[in-house]
Amino acid sequence: MTVSPDMPTLGILFDIDKIDQHDDSGNYLIGAWKVLWTVVDISNLEEWGGALLYECDTNGKERGCCIAIQSMDELLLQGIRESLSRSREYQQVADTPMFFENEDLRAQPLMDAGMIDYSGNVTGNTVYCSRPALDAVRSVS
Repeated sequence: MTVSPDMPTLGILFDIDKIDQHDDSGNYLIGAWKVLWTVVDISNLEEWGGALLYECDTNGKERGCCIAIQSMDELLLQGIRESLSRSREYQQVADTPMFFENEDLRAQPLMDAGMIDYSGNVTGNTVYCSRPALDAVRSVS
């Protein structure tokens, strides 16, 4: 799966060193996903149905990583961005800038991290970080 240039995309940027201090999962991408899943309302992931998920280390930043969400629902992406912007937990681990959108993401080596199906589950063959992080957050909720 590759990022579609025609689909609205939100890139959420993290500082790897801050993630490592914040989360003890031993994998900074799982830690980043856990922050995302903690901040957004995971009880309503059905509303994310059809959203595509991506992850990568960021180009040009030695200790940065990115989670990207692609959806035709621009209001969904706006809501995610607003929730993260207000979140103290995300602010503690965010990189600078905190977000990339559309054009800025084209330079990033994003890799498939699954998709959200219409039942609110993370599905796909490459959900190595996104789904375990969601499962961990759901088990605590």
